[in-house]
Amino acid sequence: MNWQEQLRNLLLRGYVRKLWEQKEVRRALLAGFFFLAYFVVLSVNFLPDNINLKVGQVAPKNIFSPSSVVYVDEKATEARRQAAAATIVPVYDQNVTVASKLEEEVTGFFDQIRQARQQTQLNLTDKRLLVEKTLTIQVQDQEIEMLLTADDRTIDSLEQQALQLLRQAMTQGVPEDKLETEKERLRRQIGDLGLKKPYRDLLVRLTANILRPNLIINQEETKRRINEARQAVPPVTKSVLQNELIISKGERVTQETLEKLQAVGLMRPKSTWPVLLGIALMLALNFALTLAYLIYFRPDLYHNEKQLSLLALIGLISLLIIRGFLALNFSDRPEINVLSAYMVPVAAASMLITVLLDSQLALLITLLLNWWLGVLSGFQLRFALVGLVSGIFAIYGLRRVTQRSDLVKTGLMHVALSAVAMIISVCLVTDVSPTLTGVAIAYGVVNGVLSAVLAGGFLPLLESAFDLTSPMRLLEITNPNAPLLKELLMEAPGTYHHAIIVGNLAEAAADAIGADSLVCRAGAYYHDVGKIQRPGFFIENQMSGTNPHERIAPSLSTLIITSHVKDGVELGRKYRLPQAVLDIIAQHHGTCLVSYFYHRAKEADRLETVQEEDYRYPGPKPQTREAAIVMLADSVEAAVRAKMQAGQLAGLGPLEGFVRKIIKEKLTDGQLDESDLTLRDLEKIAQAFMKVLKGIVHARIEYPEELKGLERGSANADSDRESPEPAGNNSGNA
Repeated sequence: MNWQEQLRNLLLRGYVRKLWEQKEVRRALLAGFFFLAYFVVLSVNFLPDNINLKVGQVAPKNIFSPSSVVYVDEKATEARRQAAAATIVPVYDQNVTVASKLEEEVTGFFDQIRQARQQTQLNLTDKRLLVEKTLTIQVQDQEIEMLLTADDRTIDSLEQQALQLLRQAMTQGVPEDKLETEKERLRRQIGDLGLKKPYRDLLVRLTANILRPNLIINQEETKRRINEARQAVPPVTKSVLQNELIISKGERVTQETLEKLQAVGLMRPKSTWPVLLGIALMLALNFALTLAYLIYFRPDLYHNEKQLSLLALIGLISLLIIRGFLALNFSDRPEINVLSAYMVPVAAASMLITVLLDSQLALLITLLLNWWLGVLSGFQLRFALVGLVSGIFAIYGLRRVTQRSDLVKTGLMHVALSAVAMIISVCLVTDVSPTLTGVAIAYGVVNGVLSAVLAGGFLPLLESAFDLTSPMRLLEITNPNAPLLKELLMEAPGTYHHAIIVGNLAEAAADAIGADSLVCRAGAYYHDVGKIQRPGFFIENQMSGTNPHERIAPSLSTLIITSHVKDGVELGRKYRLPQAVLDIIAQHHGTCLVSYFYHRAKEADRLETVQEEDYRYPGPKPQTREAAIVMLADSVEAAVRAKMQAGQLAGLGPLEGFVRKIIKEKLTDGQLDESDLTLRDLEKIAQAFMKVLKGIVHARIEYPEELKGLERGSANADSDRESPEPAGNNSGNA
């Protein structure tokens, strides 16, 4: 490739990259790709057929052969001929002049080196340039200089080794279609010679540049032998007798049936353009309807390319599944095979879209997919109705999904039961026999099972591929056996137990105001995970009783304390936590003041140079209700724990007042300004916190005197392990 072609390719790649970086162009290309994919999947069902019959259809009448015909099964014949052709080995002609030419190139190369070495009046660079003027072999500059400075014995040895390797290759023969294989074999041979790396690399490059095939494929002879082998295979023939019954009325059409109809001349070509145009128009209407819904009701999803691609992919997979099930034949009886459409697990798409995207959108897509189920099954309304009803019940069943087993329950209970009920209704209305009704009911049960299996199988794949957060994913990361939680427990046990209590508080508050309790619990579990990096600098992990902050400046302490937010985000990304959890980690302190170290700095600041901004967390402030709830739960838990350890909470009355004071401080400081929490929400949150905290600050029974003594001793021992800490979460130890 010359430089002009390289430049053109470079410019083309840059132009394509610029086009792809344009959002509208990228979205248009994705839409075009999925439209074409959908069209291909749908239009295959309407390819040209013969006398209005296609594979899988039921013959409307008996069809007899008008004459006796012997015809060739082209597909089977071609398969046998290709297998015969594959057994033919290429015929080679040997070019005896190649070996001598290779030897001349090798000796010529080393003679050039020797001649340059004799030019004693030239320096090394001039000698190398002298060699390069007449050199026809691609060798690196440093390799030429290496030879120019080597001794005669080394040069002679390298020349003989190169000649010996090439002679062996020529003797064995180098086929032109296996040149690269031979070069690789030479490379391995050279590697076994035990040479130093510079000499080994030189021989590899030298032989690879010089080696040429001496066995040339004789195209004519090879082609002739292949043709002979193909012609030696007799055609696979089949026969049809005159008046032979090709297909009976009510019998399902097979591919063999269509071949017989074509052989006897009963095929009637049919234009497919009107049908394909109709499919394209229906598909365009589907796209327009979906986009209109997204634009007006879910603009956030409409502008999210990743979620749009996920929606389109789920729809495409669903259509492929529909096509696959409609093509299956489970019985020799056509009346049973036609009922297989009841098994199509369209509800799996409804379940996936409900869990990953939106339940209302899932309802629309369920309607559209069952529209196509009815069209592809021969415009059979009954199949579309059963699929639609089962999909709607699947969406309803997953309205409060909390664990992956809910998919199985929904598939077995909602999808299967609704499908069975609808099938019974349809069979009663259409007067279907009891036997066929029983088969249809069994297919309905299979529909529910398959829907659950497919939804459960695709869910983790789609979650991972599109980086989405489903309730199942949140439940997985809140499992105590999750790797990062286990690491938190081992490295910072005090922080771990703090996170568990914060999770309980946050979940209760989220339930009280209708926020996402799973996101709150997951965010609470991981909000302080950054403390793993330096656990000993946080009060809840100082088991030895020493506080390293007493030996360092307040500014450095503030930097260490606030860095746990950044460290937590980095750890979360490393362990691929969902974005919703990462946001809570980053926002759970907002721009709060690290008041303890700020006041320490102010006390020691005689020049009044301490700025409050230097002792605040970097933010951002909580952007969602869930992040704000975790912030409040974190502050309340830390502050209440500090008060309890100091013996300053004597009852529930002071506790409630203290909790409300902490919430008010966050509100007054502006930390909740960017979240959607209302004053009514804050009241409900405070009440929810109290319900949880009552289980912690509960009254205790009086113990006998000897037990009281033991209890007091234990309490004193516990207090000795804690460092002094002011009440409140903004002390720098949260």
